[in-house]
Amino acid sequence: MRERKIKMTRQQMQDEAGIIQTLLSAALYMHSEPNREDLFVIIEKAQDRAYRLNIALDDVNAPEGMA
Repeated sequence: MRERKIKMTRQQMQDEAGIIQTLLSAALYMHSEPNREDLFVIIEKAQDRAYRLNIALDDVNAPEGMA
């Protein structure tokens, strides 16, 4: 089942990828912290953004007439 379309410009997609990379880098630095709650929040945010970016990329790469 496909989610609703998410329209993003190329720049927005690149920005999202950069944000995801930054969130995951922060998660790597936090992995040894005693309070893991913040770590999981950051990973969830990265996962949500990656999911939305993937939907936007699917829309861009869909065959003509499918988008």
